[in-house]
Amino acid sequence: MKWNNNLSILIKEGIVGECPFCKSNNTDYTYIKKKSGRACLDIWCNDCSESEHVDCGSIPPNRKYKSIEQAIVEERERNLAKGLAD
Repeated sequence: MKWNNNLSILIKEGIVGECPFCKSNNTDYTYIKKKSGRACLDIWCNDCSESEHVDCGSIPPNRKYKSIEQAIVEERERNLAKGLAD
């Protein structure tokens, strides 16, 4: 997994850092809090669109996150904007 170094930086410092694919710093992340209380993490590059989805136990303090319901709505909206079926 090419994003391993970025995940370490994110957990410690709250920033994604440089994309391991295209070297852009235009990267972002969001934790998604599941109904079970556990979380997963999406990390991506806004320039080359490479991404990683990681299942994790909890959300570190002071990190942004959204509910699973909010994440589903946003994914549907992105797909509709791209002309992809639901």
